[in-house]
Amino acid sequence: MTIQQNHIKTITIVKKARKYFDITLPNQRRAKLLINDISRDFAPGQTLDVEIKDISEVTPYGVILKYEPLGMINETERVRRRVRAGQGIETTPPLLLATAVGDCGSA
Repeated sequence: MTIQQNHIKTITIVKKARKYFDITLPNQRRAKLLINDISRDFAPGQTLDVEIKDISEVTPYGVILKYEPLGMINETERVRRRVRAGQGIETTPPLLLATAVGDCGSA
């Protein structure tokens, strides 16, 4: 069984292997990061913000944490996503947003 979710994580590269990087997460958990076109130039010791796809495997013995990098996240993008999620901007239809702004100007 595989769990699949996309999110942003701060990771620290520990070691490069043949197919995966060994990484640590902020809570000191160990995991693996797939080496692909986005991650091939990562180096041990780097701490990065990465948008990842969770490809962890659930086995009878526990969960093997594995991630596939989808893109690099800079601080500006991280703040913008946090604001959008907190204010519900992504779920607000443009017409409702324009109506709300128009109502504010007529007061």
